Amino acid sequence: IKRYNSDLANDFGNLLSRITTLVKKNFAGILPEPGELTQPELDIRSSAEDLVELVNDKIRSMNINDAIEEIFQFIRSVNRYMEYQAPWKLVKEDKSSAGRVLYTAAESLRISAMLLSPVMPNRTRDLFHTLNNDSVSPKWGGLQPGRELRHHEPLFPRIELKMEKQKPEVKVENPENMITFEDFKKVDLRTAEIVQAEKVDGADRLLKIQVKMGEDTRQIVAGIAEYYKPDALIGKKVILVANLKPVEIRGVESQGMLLAASDENSLTLVGLDHNDLPSGLNVS
Repeated sequence: IKRYNSDLANDFGNLLSRITTLVKKNFAGILPEPGELTQPELDIRSSAEDLVELVNDKIRSMNINDAIEEIFQFIRSVNRYMEYQAPWKLVKEDKSSAGRVLYTAAESLRISAMLLSPVMPNRTRDLFHTLNNDSVSPKWGGLQPGRELRHHEPLFPRIELKMEKQKPEVKVENPENMITFEDFKKVDLRTAEIVQAEKVDGADRLLKIQVKMGEDTRQIVAGIAEYYKPDALIGKKVILVANLKPVEIRGVESQGMLLAASDENSLTLVGLDHNDLPSGLNVS
């Protein structure tokens, strides 16, 4: 369920919703012309062309899961491109440039959906219908500007887990672990975006992570290598304990701590429902 909400609802489905909402609001629902591509768009197009070849190679060697992961890595990169370009702001100053960004994101989704269609034919068919698209070509430029985007329901509705109510405890067994509200107020929790991650040399369980917190950048050492690949963390919005005293772990300085939930068999970083929220916000 967590992977569904993260990869499908947040990354894939939410990207489609953002594109269609902005096109309807600012371009009367008509897919804008891409115009002349600038370097960021050329990079996205090059990545899409490389992705087609890479996925075909993975499928020929029967590495289906790896092929799907490569597609979602590309979708995450398109989400990062959208956040960086911010077409919702750009449209107020340069409408044609905002149109170029939205076309690039929509065409990237079309190619991603074409590659995913063998494993999720119904949902990708819904996406093609929304984009008013009949092209199944893997080549860039198959999406025709000037077509009206169609209304759609959420492509991947989020699944909300219902927590069972726990019986209230009659007895507090460890009152020494209780803290006051004043103590809690001392903890500085902030939103942060992971911008870089790599393994710590000689430590199988540790990752060295760079996070952006507003204008500040922090280095965090986290014992999550068993649960997350470094590349899968890039762009993820997390919660950071920002006022921990720096410590050195395996010779690497750690300047905070990421919040996570875990049990005996799994660990999940605490993230944000809305990936549009900026980094550096106070969490209370």
